[in-house]
Amino acid sequence: SAPANISGSMSAIDKINNTIVISGAYGLIYKSTDNGNSWSSLTVSIHKGYLQGLYAFSMSGKVWAVGEAAPYSVLYSSNGGNTWSNNFGGARTENLRDVKFLSDNTGYMCGEGGAVLRTSNGGLNWTSIPPLTIQAANCIDIPDSNTVLIGCNAGLLYRSTNSGLNFTLSTVGTNTQQFNGLSFINGNTGWATMSRSILKTTNNGINWVTQFTHSTTLLSIDMCDENTGYACGYSGSLFKTTNGGVNWIQKPSQIPYNLTRIDFVNINSGFAVSG
Repeated sequence: SAPANISGSMSAIDKINNTIVISGAYGLIYKSTDNGNSWSSLTVSIHKGYLQGLYAFSMSGKVWAVGEAAPYSVLYSSNGGNTWSNNFGGARTENLRDVKFLSDNTGYMCGEGGAVLRTSNGGLNWTSIPPLTIQAANCIDIPDSNTVLIGCNAGLLYRSTNSGLNFTLSTVGTNTQQFNGLSFINGNTGWATMSRSILKTTNNGINWVTQFTHSTTLLSIDMCDENTGYACGYSGSLFKTTNGGVNWIQKPSQIPYNLTRIDFVNINSGFAVSG
């Protein structure tokens, strides 16, 4: 159920042990340290736009939130969200949509206009990778220490095999489809939500097969293991598989709004955020 003291549309979530951070519209950021039972606001006045991506190393350490340039598109905390900065080696002004780290040092951001940024020093500096498309880059996953995948609009997929130093561009869907979520359980096997479909790869994102298609847009996916996973999307739609995506069964979410991001700790316990 939705906590009473949270207002505004939420679009990003990250969970570590019993600590959860969520973010969304109007620069809103909330934190729970008791597995979601109670929440405190981390909202900061230096950002007023939509925060669409979130990554937390640990709640005693670094937290990154990315979104619209309002006026800067990245917020960074080094102390679990107690204080925030938007200028660490140069404030970013691209509209960004996702952020993910491979390690304490190596991380990636992506956003509109095919923007891809990479850091190798823990976020002190970010290098812009030359865009391969004008389409928005929406979601990131890192299957192994060499491979970085970034899903874009128009059914396009960025893929790097050298830790993001450079990328190639492949066409997976049609120009009316867009990648919204990626979830890998190992270096080879992963799933994606692309518009109204769920896709699966077994060869590191080189080839994809459509497993499931629904009448509504699917926004996020989180696979717990090779068998069990969850996906969510528009109008509170929520789905579960227990056979690696061969079948997806719709589950009642009791929420009429779009479920924008889902994050499961194990096959039984998970969280979703919504508008």
